[in-house]
Amino acid sequence: MPSIFSVRPTHPAEAPLLTEIERSAAQIFLTDTEYAWIATSEVPSVEVHQEFIANHASWVAVEPDTAQPIGFINVQYFDNKCADNKCSANNLHICELSVAQKWQGKGAGGALMAFIIAYAKQHGMATISLTTFRYVVWNAPYYQRLGFVILDEHQLPPTLTAILQREAAAGFTPHSRCAMQRLCE
Repeated sequence: MPSIFSVRPTHPAEAPLLTEIERSAAQIFLTDTEYAWIATSEVPSVEVHQEFIANHASWVAVEPDTAQPIGFINVQYFDNKCADNKCSANNLHICELSVAQKWQGKGAGGALMAFIIAYAKQHGMATISLTTFRYVVWNAPYYQRLGFVILDEHQLPPTLTAILQREAAAGFTPHSRCAMQRLCE
């Protein structure tokens, strides 16, 4: 079934909206006592979002009637080198996927993911990666349904190892987080 949400590049003037969307999206963590603190945590600044936008690495899902952004995805491009030389040199890494609370569960996140998977394939990326919560149902289990697999520690390229280490330093329990990857075939 086609999505009712369209996806387009984020406009520079929309950077402040992305912080609002991310704050709204985080409210879902109030349903999980272990991670409720995320709902009141700081989100990346407008300037961080402006950098993603300037690098052509930010897209928004827009509300069908008003065309206002209701979700977004920010990415980075990595050259991954693994010890076993099985990792891709062309990787698109999802830094953040957020959908405003009012729009969660209605397909906006799916539209953003379908877009970014198609984008990665179209641009010759070999893999897409992300880090997420291992056991939160709208995190790793959701991405597994989209074809992502959890990488074991020995499969992690240095870029993903560094991201997981930064997350642990920021207060995330290491065993609760995982890195995932999807091949772009």
